Amino acid sequence: MAAEVTSRTRRTPEHPRTRRHTHALMSAPRTQPTRPIERITRVLPLVSVIVPMLNEAGFIEACLDGFAAQTYPAERLEIIVVDGGSTDGSRETVESRAGGPLTIRIIANPERKAASAFNHGVDAAHGNVICLFSSHGVPDRGYIAASVAALAEAGADGVGGRYEHVGLDPVANAIGLAMVSPFGMASPHRSATTRCEVDTISHPAYRRSSLFIVGPFD
Repeated sequence: MAAEVTSRTRRTPEHPRTRRHTHALMSAPRTQPTRPIERITRVLPLVSVIVPMLNEAGFIEACLDGFAAQTYPAERLEIIVVDGGSTDGSRETVESRAGGPLTIRIIANPERKAASAFNHGVDAAHGNVICLFSSHGVPDRGYIAASVAALAEAGADGVGGRYEHVGLDPVANAIGLAMVSPFGMASPHRSATTRCEVDTISHPAYRRSSLFIVGPFD
């Protein structure tokens, strides 16, 4: 059984799949033969978490609180919030967290698209491990540590997880149940209970080197 990670994701009425999820880490197929992983196993790597944001005043603070509470050492972690031009005070919320024990940076996303946000974040990241995380998500305290461990153990390019959905209303609960069933989502990344290779991964953690092999998001 793979290591377990938990996180909670809330969504606005426009995105009704509000949920909390627990997931067993899974690996994406490797782009090349297994590479040495000494840098991950012997020394804790610097991890960069990229969080796209656009008017997330109701969610971004809880997301940042979740990363501030990680079991992974704060000095080996940086959060890069990529803002698409928020006007609801969420940018100010992020800026107010700068200067604390956890490194939090905010950069601009003038294109205001998720793919562009990830590309800007990767370019700005300093870490050898790069996580992509939703601003509506609240990670479990062991999310980063488990992701780094799974990368080292599997030798994969990226690892992600399986959701356990918990909605805030009956409709969200029903959607969540459908999304974790083979009938609602064919991809095993939503329903697998053991570590396996999959076609996509959720709230992924990637080796930085692998992202540069594949190229930017589009």
